[in-house]
Amino acid sequence: MFLIELGGYAGALLALVGLSQKIYQLIHKVQEVLDQIHQLQEDLAGYQESLVPLQKQVTQQTNRLNTLEAILYAPFPLERSSQPCP
Repeated sequence: MFLIELGGYAGALLALVGLSQKIYQLIHKVQEVLDQIHQLQEDLAGYQESLVPLQKQVTQQTNRLNTLEAILYAPFPLERSSQPCP
């Protein structure tokens, strides 16, 4: 009877060891994923920093285009241009 109980405990202990190994593997995988997420965050921060000068250039070009468009579509004083030059 004692050997049967001891065998049951040994089986349970082996099951716990197997379960703890699986938990350790899962923790290791989670850590790998967290490391990848951290690397992606760093990469994204770098990309965002590199976009700042481009954003400034786009803003400057947009402002220039808006100025040129305003000049192009500005109303001309027709009264002055239709009168003969003295």
